[in-house]
Amino acid sequence: MQTRFNFVPRTLALAVLATASAALQAGGFDVPVIATGMQGSSNANSAEASDPSVIYYNPAGITRLHGTWVSNSVNLINVRGRVENQGTTGTPPPSNTDNSDSNPGTLTQGGGAGSYWPHLLASAALFASMPWDEQITLGFGLFPAAGGNLNNKSDWFGRNFADSTAVEIVNANSVAAIRFDEKHSLGFGTSVYLGHLKQKLQIDVPGVMPYLLQPVLDDLGGGTVGSLVNGLLGTSTIPPALTTALNNIGVDGSTLFSALTPEQKGEIAKLGGSVLLTPDSNGSGTIEMFGYGFGWNMGYMFSPDDKTRFGIAYRSEGRLNMRGTLDWDVDDVHSITDDVPGVHGLPAPDGSGNVSGADFLAKYYRPDATTKSVVKLPARLSLGFFRELNDKFDLMLDYTFIQSSVVENIKVTILDEKAPNGVDTIKQMPGIIVTKWRDSFKASAGLNYHYNDKLMLRTGYQYDLTPIRSPEYRHPSAPDSNRHMFSLGANYKLKKNMTVDAAYSLILLEDAESRFRDPCRGAYLEDQNGFTSDKPQDCTGNGGTFRGRFYNTYINMLGLQLNTRF
Repeated sequence: MQTRFNFVPRTLALAVLATASAALQAGGFDVPVIATGMQGSSNANSAEASDPSVIYYNPAGITRLHGTWVSNSVNLINVRGRVENQGTTGTPPPSNTDNSDSNPGTLTQGGGAGSYWPHLLASAALFASMPWDEQITLGFGLFPAAGGNLNNKSDWFGRNFADSTAVEIVNANSVAAIRFDEKHSLGFGTSVYLGHLKQKLQIDVPGVMPYLLQPVLDDLGGGTVGSLVNGLLGTSTIPPALTTALNNIGVDGSTLFSALTPEQKGEIAKLGGSVLLTPDSNGSGTIEMFGYGFGWNMGYMFSPDDKTRFGIAYRSEGRLNMRGTLDWDVDDVHSITDDVPGVHGLPAPDGSGNVSGADFLAKYYRPDATTKSVVKLPARLSLGFFRELNDKFDLMLDYTFIQSSVVENIKVTILDEKAPNGVDTIKQMPGIIVTKWRDSFKASAGLNYHYNDKLMLRTGYQYDLTPIRSPEYRHPSAPDSNRHMFSLGANYKLKKNMTVDAAYSLILLEDAESRFRDPCRGAYLEDQNGFTSDKPQDCTGNGGTFRGRFYNTYINMLGLQLNTRF
């Protein structure tokens, strides 16, 4: 009997895990700005080096600061966006004759997501620099390296692909810089990353119902669902219409349950069909992980004269080793025999008696487990330019190349757990999602206007190319697209040793479509032509295709930064 249950876990498994770490990598979760002093010019002033936040952009720049500096920055972020259903489909029925486009499965029901971003997010940063001697300057920065938050409605049409996502990654960056002369300076730093991720996904239990049945047939030597039920119960007890429906494996699960009597359900449970679940069953999974990693950065700054500066900086790839837990909520998953007299649930694989459908999954196939993953933060190379045009205006330019193509796929591994008997091992397969991101870049231009000795005004524009190459790779948990950032800012001298920066930015995301298909239907892997494999594979997912359009997405961002020199 135990082998007949071995495939149950795969049908309720890793759609949540397959998307869990996607949010970490996408450009959509790249923090728009690190510090307010940079926000006013839309990140164009990496070669200006006006406060210690230059540690992030080019650590060589801190050699231009005299004395000990401390900068505290706070940003409030309001992100709004809408999504439109363009024909999202649920788990396609098993078939080796029809591909998933012509045999798409039932439309996933539910309301629209509406505005799927939280109303308000906040971020903060701390930077400091101090001279060691006449040539060497030390610095430290604590700032967000990546982050984001999506919180869709629990009944929205894409709930089986993404429910909610929260990502926070912090970088503790220590640097040292040396100034060789008036023209040349070099900086080097090391980074310690601390990360947190939480992801929730709804499980398409009715959609994967047919895939629960097919492995039982494989285990019994093949056949159709109709022949299996007939063999178990006898043709005289099965209505002819039901036999016809069962022989079509694509039939909706509710047809099966509405036609069976309680006695027939009980016989199926006793004789091996106890993988059957009620069509109103639903469940979810939540994964939460914490981790750490390391990286480094370096920069060079060249000043041919006292009005011009060129900068080049490199920040290495960051690798975070994440570890956490997977918590399954299967309380609303029910066996068709939970309430059948004399049966009351499903027979436990270890022969200890009958248990409810929820306990059957939670104890024997879907126990809460430990998870692990490796998260990559792509390397980036930046080129910066600063020029004092005259007494009033400064021109600033920045170009940053991001090697986001290193994120080809994302994998979350679930560690084995012990069965209730303490001897057997329960395996849950890893979740994998293919991203195939491309390399991306950010390009920005900015101006400073020196109004008087105390007030300087800033403005800037930045274009940010998304790493998502096409709608087929735009997952609803990371609906990123090309961005346009427009900023206004000001720097005001409160007193001789203290200044304050304030900035406002409007970031517009281009409308973008998603055609993301989950190639794993239950336990069956879909090939390039849309046909499912003959035998269960090492994969698990809800299946289906998310078809949607993300539109009217924008970010309002306010920032404030206090700079103090000691």
